[in-house]
Amino acid sequence: SARGVRPLTDRFREEWAKAQGAKPLPHMSLNRTVIIGKTDAEAKAIAARAHKNYQHSLGYLWHIFGATPAHFPTDFEEVLEKEMIICGSASKVRDEVAKQCETSGTNYLLARFAYGDMTDAEVEYSLDQFIEKVMPAFTAPAKQAAIA
Repeated sequence: SARGVRPLTDRFREEWAKAQGAKPLPHMSLNRTVIIGKTDAEAKAIAARAHKNYQHSLGYLWHIFGATPAHFPTDFEEVLEKEMIICGSASKVRDEVAKQCETSGTNYLLARFAYGDMTDAEVEYSLDQFIEKVMPAFTAPAKQAAIA
């Protein structure tokens, strides 16, 4: 979860200040799968379906040998609870990205838009909406307007 990342970014900032002084911080990334739909419900349905396919593909060889894939929950609701996927309408995703970056202390988002069995149209819609409606909230002018 984003909360679990915070001690790492706080420690990195401390060590960076000791070693680099006032130099600007490098990117500290939050890594998330991002799925945007026309509604929150549509995005969650796409994400749940895609997760099932992703889990099957991820775990294929593990299951052949009687093991369970490590470090990634199989249950979709657990994945959401652990904040490993951000899904919803563009406004919900924008708010969730802002919340998770703030909570985690990160200053950069590495987003995956293709996941599981998402169709090309679903991936393109997510990416287009992210570019048009999410990213502008994180540009320098948008941040300054929010502060003013």
